[in-house]
Amino acid sequence: MGMHLHEDFVVSGFEPVAELFESHFRDGREVGAALVVYAGARKVVSLSGGSADLLERRAFTTETPVQVFSCTKGFTAILVHRAVEAGLLSYEMAISELWPEFASASKQAITLEMTMSHRSGVAVLERPLSLQDVADWETVVAATAAQRPMWRPGSKHGYHLRTFGWIHGELLRRVYGKMPARILRDELAEPLGLDLSLDVDDVRSGRLADLVTDPARVDVEQAVAAGRRAGVSELLLQAVFGPSQLFAYDQRWNEPAYRQLAMPSSSAVCSAEALATLYHSVVHNSHGEPLLRPATVRNALVVRSRGIDEVLGVDTAFGLGFALAPMLAPTLPASAFGHPGAGGSLGFADLDAQIGFGYVMNRMASATEVDTRSQELAARVYDCLI
Repeated sequence: MGMHLHEDFVVSGFEPVAELFESHFRDGREVGAALVVYAGARKVVSLSGGSADLLERRAFTTETPVQVFSCTKGFTAILVHRAVEAGLLSYEMAISELWPEFASASKQAITLEMTMSHRSGVAVLERPLSLQDVADWETVVAATAAQRPMWRPGSKHGYHLRTFGWIHGELLRRVYGKMPARILRDELAEPLGLDLSLDVDDVRSGRLADLVTDPARVDVEQAVAAGRRAGVSELLLQAVFGPSQLFAYDQRWNEPAYRQLAMPSSSAVCSAEALATLYHSVVHNSHGEPLLRPATVRNALVVRSRGIDEVLGVDTAFGLGFALAPMLAPTLPASAFGHPGAGGSLGFADLDAQIGFGYVMNRMASATEVDTRSQELAARVYDCLI
């Protein structure tokens, strides 16, 4: 397949996927990337190429872990659905039933269904926080509980970029009695043998791919000021750079302080193999019983939110915890669900086609770049199924 690929495994009929994957390297769109796809009972695509580190000393393989940002929301959603199946949670319950402090600021009627479909209004945190505060679970969930809704709960939808993880992570902590990182490990990573984690220990840190961004470091104050001059909404600026302008999608995520944040919304690390296997395991029983019952998945696929997103300002659609087309990828069918991640990563399953798809990379697309790498690869996979 050429000098860019370290691995070349595609079953007959899926060669166009490999050709497209390699073309992204030829066109300078990738530094390191991997793609794994399961369809039915078999793996049909396993491709990787490029470099995992800034010095180009380590190959990027299908087993290379990398930060996948909001792909993390899909993992958290799977855990919430499993808790519902176990009778620990219900979609109709008010969040404050398990978390009384969450009822403050007129949030007593917010249900799990609202938070899972990005309709609660608790889309950003306005309280000033330091990075140490965000890393401290008790502090950040207290700020989440105190936050006022940005619109009347249930009346509209807007992407809960980081609060999605703190709300649902705290609910999971209260029903399981352990931290979200441990729940993810115990419920998903270890039973399935997945290189998937919220917390980055020293061993895993040495294996992580370095993120490659341009610029290497964003001046957040300047970026916010430029956004305001361009007419970007304050809510979107708060969501992307907040809380307290601590965040930007640049190489700060190569630093230990950011890698160790363990946010159930946006800081998981995993490999392409782990991402594809996880989603395949949700819809297929080749690894034992599916992680979720088909009826649970069908219910999660029902569109709860669709239209112009109050935060993002673009057309989005959500079921229960999962992104749907067009946010997931514009050409995917209604039976596909999962979550994209900032910079380009994408993980999803298709209940009808029995697909598990995992694409990860370390060259992050910038906020001003129209990035279609994952969308093109997903569309090509479906072309090969016909």
